[in-house]
Formats: sequence, C-alpha cells, structure tokens
Amino acid sequence: MGVIVGIIVALGGLFWYQQTKSTNPRPQTMHFVALGDSLTQGIGYADDHTGYLPALSSQLKQDYRVTLKTHNFGIGGLRSDQIDERIKTNQEEQQAIRRAQLIAITAGGNDLLQSLQSNITVDDDQKLVQKLKPAKATYEARLTRLLSRLKQLNPKAQIYLFGFYNPVYVYFANATAITRAVNDWTAVNKTVAQKTARVTYVDINNVLSRGQFTSKKAQDKLVKEGQKASTSLRNPESADAIIQATQSGEKNHYLSQHDHFHPNQRGYTLMARQLASAVAKVNHWTTK
Repeated sequence: MGVIVGIIVALGGLFWYQQTKSTNPRPQTMHFVALGDSLTQGIGYADDHTGYLPALSSQLKQDYRVTLKTHNFGIGGLRSDQIDERIKTNQEEQQAIRRAQLIAITAGGNDLLQSLQSNITVDDDQKLVQKLKPAKATYEARLTRLLSRLKQLNPKAQIYLFGFYNPVYVYFANATAITRAVNDWTAVNKTVAQKTARVTYVDINNVLSRGQFTSKKAQDKLVKEGQKASTSLRNPESADAIIQATQSGEKNHYLSQHDHFHPNQRGYTLMARQLASAVAKVNHWTTK
C-alpha cells in the first residue's frame, strides 16, 4: 500500500510539474533580423531610425513570453536587388540571418518608385500599366532570388514579407493608375510569399494608404476631393503644392508630416501590429 501511495504522489508531482512547465514556460529570447529599405531603417520619425522594431518588441513581450534580440539592417533607397547583393556580400548580415528565428523584409518600394519615375510622362492609365509590366516581372524574379538566398542561409527561420502602400492616396484617391500599380506590385509580394515555404505575407496597403479614412463615406469624399484638384501626379510641382498646402502638416495621420511619404511613429506602430498579428498566426507561443 505504501508503494502504491508513493507512486501516486510521484505521478501527481510529475503532473503538477508538467502543468506548471507548460503554463509558465521560461521567457524565450528570439533573434529577429529586419532587412530592407527605408521602411525597415525607420525613416520618417526621430533620429534613431528604429522604425517598427521597438513597437514590435513591446507587443510580443506583452502578448507572449518572448523577448526579441533585434538586428536592423535596413538602408533607405535600396532596391530589392541591392538588398540581395548586401546579403550576398555582408558577413555581419549573413551571421545574423543564420542565427535568426524570425526575419522580416520590406522590399520593392524603390523598385516600383523608380519604374513610376521612368514613366512619368505616360498620360494614359492603361499605357502605364503596360509600361510597368516588364519592370514588375523583373522585380518578381529579384524578390524570388532574394528569398531563395535567405532560405539557403537559414532554411528554418520564419520569414515575413511586407507589402506596399500608396503614400499619396489621401490626396489623389482618384489617381487610379498609381493605386493599381501599388496593388499590382503588392500582389507580387503576396503571391511570391504564398508560393514559398516558411514565408508569410504582411499586408499594410489599406491601413497605411487610407490612414484614418476607413469608412466608405470618408473614402468617397477623398475621391471627390481628388477630382476637384486641377493637377496630375505627372506634374510633380503641382502635386507637391497640393500636399504642402495641407494645414495639418499631413492629411494621413499615419504618415510623416516631414516628407509626406514614410510612416510616422503611429504608422510604424501600425506596421508592428500587422506583423505581430502575422507572427501570431504562424508561431503558437504561450500567452501570458
């Protein structure tokens, strides 16, 4: 009888230990590598260029027993092929990537911007779409190669690929060519992510493009305001005059009032939330 009681006590203790261990695991330290362009670097607010990383670290620490050790390799102005070339040649980035459990990328914005600038004189929406097709195909090949390189360096890491947003939508909601170009190119990121193992797409298009104008009524008003504007995005001086005339500093509450292009602190916090939501769908961590 004593032996039986001892076994029961021992099993009870083991059960209690396993339950305690499963519900109160030790905090995990995750190596997180951020790669990309100015959206990773954090241009748009403050001088420390930390972007979405502080908000992401705070969010994951709040929701899970996870502490991020972050590495930010974002550099403003880089195209996708230049990001790939840095990974190929920079040993510090390679070492960080090999250690990482999580990797996030912002890429393609400068590819699209340069393509739009090269075709700024095209005055027909359909012609512009056709002009951008070869550049879009080139970008898709570059992005696929970039992800392949990352997976060669670290096949086990979970990769998160951000999409695009339209920084001038709230001023020119009726500029359908720009909206379509952004949608088409962000669809490339989504499609490539879906076709690639351990890559998750992070959507920021609507939330950053539309800003605080979330209702249909507000968006319809933006379209009417855009139609009243006697300018075109193909006339940079006129377009800039309309943007600079905004008394609030920036019409979109999530973008920088300094350059009217990059996110401000609220915008980067929103990016962090979108990324944290994507992380939660893939990584089944224990909540606090």
